[in-house]
Amino acid sequence: MTVQNKLSSKFYELLAGINFEKRYYEYYENCRGREKMAGYNRQDCEAVLASTSLEFKYYKKENFFSHKQVYKKNEFILNVAFPYSTVELIFSVKAKDEVIGGPFSLLARQVAQLREPNFEYSPPYPKIRFSNLDELQEAVKFGISLFEDVKQVILSDNDWND
Repeated sequence: MTVQNKLSSKFYELLAGINFEKRYYEYYENCRGREKMAGYNRQDCEAVLASTSLEFKYYKKENFFSHKQVYKKNEFILNVAFPYSTVELIFSVKAKDEVIGGPFSLLARQVAQLREPNFEYSPPYPKIRFSNLDELQEAVKFGISLFEDVKQVILSDNDWND
């Protein structure tokens, strides 16, 4: 097994250990019926991100915000995009010259399929909806909370950090 396969397998094990998929799908279900918000702009998104404890940098070309933290030779990255009144959260970690991660919706699906190989969800890769700025702020806080939990479980794992 290659280093990347070992890291990738360990990564999904750690996500399963914090019930990543259950938490993501549960939160999505609570947001599923929300209408799209009209009239929000990048400044609204920047204001919501600025109200958090994390610092984000905007990448105009790709139209997303990114937060990076380095601990114990690992670089943790949370990217956030706001397409069509949804919040798309993307986690990645750079460790041992490898990058592992992806959109929260993909990670949730992959962890769910580890537990249940025939797992299906509709839509397959759900993004969290918001219909007002309060819901947007709530969704961002949820994403940051999950990001922090993933980071902590990785940092506390001895096998990962060897």
